[in-house]
Amino acid sequence: FLDDPKDYKMHLVQRRGVITEKDFYVRYLTGEEYYVLKDGDENLVGCKEYSERIDYLRKITGKQFINIEKENKYRVTYELYRKLGYEIDKNIEFVNEN
Repeated sequence: FLDDPKDYKMHLVQRRGVITEKDFYVRYLTGEEYYVLKDGDENLVGCKEYSERIDYLRKITGKQFINIEKENKYRVTYELYRKLGYEIDKNIEFVNEN
C-alpha cells in the first residue's frame, strides 16, 4: 500500500502542533519542526522574520509526548520507528515522567 513508508513520515510519526487561519506549526517526536504559512509550502523554522511567532506557537503547542518506547500499547509503533530509522529526539519531554 505504501511504496516507501519513509515518504509518509509526516503521517506516521507522533507530533504536536497548532493550526490557525494563517499558519501552522508542528513538532515531531524526532525533533523536526515545521512552520508554514497558510498558502505556502516552505518550512520557515529558522527564519528570523517569523521567530517570535514560532516561539509563541512552540509555547502553546507544548513539549510533552507519549513515550512509545516504554508504554506497552505503543510497542508496535516503536518497532516501526526503529525499522524506518526514525530516532526519538533526545530533548523530548515525555508525559508522566520525571
